[in-house]
Amino acid sequence: MSTRWTLTSLAAALVLLLTTLRGNADDLAPTPNVARLLAEFQVPRDADELLLPVTFRGDRYLFILDTGSDLTIFDSCFRPHLGNAIRTSRAKTPSGEMRVDLFPSPSARLGELNMQNALPVICTDLSQVREVTGHEVYGMIGMGFLRDHVLKLDLDRSIVSFLRSAPPESGQPVRIFYRSLHPRVTADVAGVIADFTVDTGCSQSGNIETSIFDQLTDRQHVRAIGLTQSATLSGIKDWRNGRVTSVSLNGFTHRDLVLTEAQDNQLGLAYLSRYVVTLDFPNATMYLNPGKRFDRPDRRDMSGLHLLRSENTVVVHSVDAGSPAASANVQQHDVIVTVNGRPASDYSLPALRHLLCAKGRTITISIAHDSLPREVTLRLLEWREISARQ
Repeated sequence: MSTRWTLTSLAAALVLLLTTLRGNADDLAPTPNVARLLAEFQVPRDADELLLPVTFRGDRYLFILDTGSDLTIFDSCFRPHLGNAIRTSRAKTPSGEMRVDLFPSPSARLGELNMQNALPVICTDLSQVREVTGHEVYGMIGMGFLRDHVLKLDLDRSIVSFLRSAPPESGQPVRIFYRSLHPRVTADVAGVIADFTVDTGCSQSGNIETSIFDQLTDRQHVRAIGLTQSATLSGIKDWRNGRVTSVSLNGFTHRDLVLTEAQDNQLGLAYLSRYVVTLDFPNATMYLNPGKRFDRPDRRDMSGLHLLRSENTVVVHSVDAGSPAASANVQQHDVIVTVNGRPASDYSLPALRHLLCAKGRTITISIAHDSLPREVTLRLLEWREISARQ
């Protein structure tokens, strides 16, 4: 299976099937070109998502910045405070369709920015998102709010800024077009020209549609490297992973990125983090300025462990067959007690996953199964490629 758990656009490239929510050209009219900072946020370094503080009813909650979601999402715990539902609609996710309830946009703030507007919000259970991310996430900031803003993502400094306009030195411009409210760009994946959603809610480098994945596999431009378990609002699904020979966007090319099969094409946060990115949504332009991570290889899990965090306990959700974890007889539902002598609770979930990507390293973990603790040693290696050669 995969390198690690991924949040494949936590709203899962949410596409509401109501044409009334699509907006029009007037909705995306340019704002006055007055360059000044509106708000700036330091995002946690120990997260694979962009977590921003949203104030609702006097309390502050972590929301994921998710350009892959049409609308902003509130956790179901807020339902009593959202009033009466406007209607129920169908939504598409990479794991299939689901029904969601729409509510009037409530009074909420992102720093000093007022998030309330004319578009509705979604209310749904995000408990699985909290387990997958290991963070107390209670919402997602979608394009219903972001479409009126200019964002700068400087992940070299772990800073997200909201600007009044894009500065002249923002970088190489890339045209954005909109499908529903999703920001899309055109990229070249090993000779296949395709449109991709710019999706900050997707924690990996990106996803490609099944038909393109198959086409590239037939041409030997993608090398299959196992499966990824992706968590979306509608559930968990296994998708194929592959290393793609090249991904090019407006003159920038990366090689051997890990892309995942899906129902839609997305460029995710692991791709965007290679740049200082300015997203000028009102003027339909993305600017790319190569950052410190431009040539960084994509991480791959070397253990075969898929981990969740539930009530501050690290639990094994599943184990890949043939992996070092499987060879050590680690099993589903085992509890990770310590890692290299430190309590597992001392690590953030992303930090644990990154630790398990260290090829050639030996990791000692103690696990509890049916209340019986034992210690196992995992030698981290590219076991998928070894299995493929045998």
